[in-house]
Parts: sequence; C-alpha cells; structure tokens
Amino acid sequence: MVDYYQVLGVRRDSSADEIKKAYRKLALRWHPDKNPENKEEAEKKFKELSAAFVEPAVHRGISAFLRPLYRK
Repeated sequence: MVDYYQVLGVRRDSSADEIKKAYRKLALRWHPDKNPENKEEAEKKFKELSAAFVEPAVHRGISAFLRPLYRK
C-alpha cells in the first residue's frame, strides 16, 4: 500500500494547508506539460501525486475544499 503522506513529503499530522501546499508545489514540478522531455515519467508521478492529495484530504475532512474543484 502506498503511503500518500510520504509521496507528498508531509507528516501524518500535517494541516490541510500544509498538504495543499506540498501538493501544489510537487504538481507544478511534475506536471506533464512542464516535463516534455520525460513526459511518461511525469504523467506517472503526477497521477500518483493527485491520488496522494485526494486520499488524505478525504480522511482529514478537506473534502469541502475539494468539492468546488470537481464541479467545474
């Protein structure tokens, strides 16, 4: 099983803002459009980061933050 907190590089007791900040920083770094020379690895890493952001978010009550993002 994947430790999503480790993927994001945060502690398990991190706040919602710390999780969001870590995700955004890594998402920008690994976005496939930012890595055209290594697009395949970037896509894999970006998907892993996205899953890592959503999973702890649901368990930590951040789902209220995520709902508006999925409505767009």
